[in-house]
Amino acid sequence: MRRPPRFLADRKSPVRASGGPPVPPEAELILVGRIRKPHGIRGEMRLDFAAEDVGLLRGTVYVAPPQGGSPPAAHGVERTRVGRGGLFLTLRGVDSRDKAEALRRHRVLIPRSLLPPPAPGEVYLFSLPGLRVLVRDEEGAEADIGRIASADTPAGQEIWTILTPEGKEILFPAAPDFVLDIDPEAGLVRIAPPPGLLALYLGE
Repeated sequence: MRRPPRFLADRKSPVRASGGPPVPPEAELILVGRIRKPHGIRGEMRLDFAAEDVGLLRGTVYVAPPQGGSPPAAHGVERTRVGRGGLFLTLRGVDSRDKAEALRRHRVLIPRSLLPPPAPGEVYLFSLPGLRVLVRDEEGAEADIGRIASADTPAGQEIWTILTPEGKEILFPAAPDFVLDIDPEAGLVRIAPPPGLLALYLGE
């Protein structure tokens, strides 16, 4: 089983939030959630949270636009609460619905150093890109189809983007039934995709 958060692209140098401490390079930050929408009129926001421990949202978090383009900005966490509909987050300085609306779909990140070591048999999603992907057929034969380019959890479902040597992309639903083995030390994963999936992307 995999435990989010997930892989993020590198940034080379730290940037400074206005009036605050230096912001770590994005390579040192891990995505733990996305702001879904405002809740109420005082700046509270509904958060799609990808990690397991709400305690990770303490002190300072870093907020960045959904598709990059601007560096992350530091925000103090005012409070978190679990309510009907999920997890809700209030950030210092975000005290109105308009300010919360401006952060809709923004990414919420924390320093990678805050993450605990993965439990035995688990890996973090950010460690998956670059791993070689072997497909096992019904007879037990294996074929190398490429490498994981990215791993994400849109709408709560874990999706890997696999890039073939020919440059084709395969969107693979990494459900437990389809993932046979993940071996980061060997640099590979073994999968048994649902029937027809590879043919859909590879035109076979």
